[in-house]
Amino acid sequence: MTEHNQRLQDVAAAADPVAPLFTDGSRSAALIEWAGSRGIDAATILLAGELSRMDEHGQAAFVTAIVEEARIQPGDGLRWLLWLWNDAPTPIRSRLSEERDIRAVEEVMEIHRRALAGEAVSNPVWRAARRQFAAAMTPEAPAAAVEAIMSSMWDLHATPGAVADVASTWIVQSSAADAFEPAGWTAAEHHRVQSTWDAYGIEQAHHNRRLPGEDDAAFGERLQRYTLENPVPLSSDDFDNWRTWQAERQKIMTARVEELRAGLRGIVSR
Repeated sequence: MTEHNQRLQDVAAAADPVAPLFTDGSRSAALIEWAGSRGIDAATILLAGELSRMDEHGQAAFVTAIVEEARIQPGDGLRWLLWLWNDAPTPIRSRLSEERDIRAVEEVMEIHRRALAGEAVSNPVWRAARRQFAAAMTPEAPAAAVEAIMSSMWDLHATPGAVADVASTWIVQSSAADAFEPAGWTAAEHHRVQSTWDAYGIEQAHHNRRLPGEDDAAFGERLQRYTLENPVPLSSDDFDNWRTWQAERQKIMTARVEELRAGLRGIVSR
């Protein structure tokens, strides 16, 4: 049995039979049904599921706390979003330096506050708000912040997974950006390596198609020859820097997942 499977069994043992609904991303409908039977809104429980799956470390304890928590209230997912914007240890607001950008996000948060207070905010209203938000943000605004906020701008009754998308977008993109400095790398160098690798993959894919009448041996030999004659145009330093950045990113992601889990647990256990 792999370590991953053992961990999943540990989670299941802690909160059987509900825990697998949190740890298996293909069972969102069953998770929503379970939440509905307990009066828990889908947005909050899908957020909990996303945070559960994003890192195995601490997974069992988090799922058990959510499952056993009897005070989850309608709108807790939105309360978590507002916390992430302004009050989290690493809030989205802290990444924005331009007052224009902060005002644009505050206008979005005000719509979320109205929804939390019981106002029905329809999809047409959100469509207009998304257009206005995209036009208002400056080009210098960090993509992690912009895309996380954009992910939230939906009617949660119709699109309950929106707040979960905020969590995954913010964790992945902010961790990637924050890993550059400890890795001793720059965003520009990262972009150069990523672009080079992507272009190489596209070019290589053109040669990965089997020719008419080509058997397995000939196909494999041709691909091997192509790879030897056309190595990816990156240096060993490039690959070393990439691996260092990945390791730093993973450390930051683990910490950020725990941070956002703690925020949700604090909200639902008030």
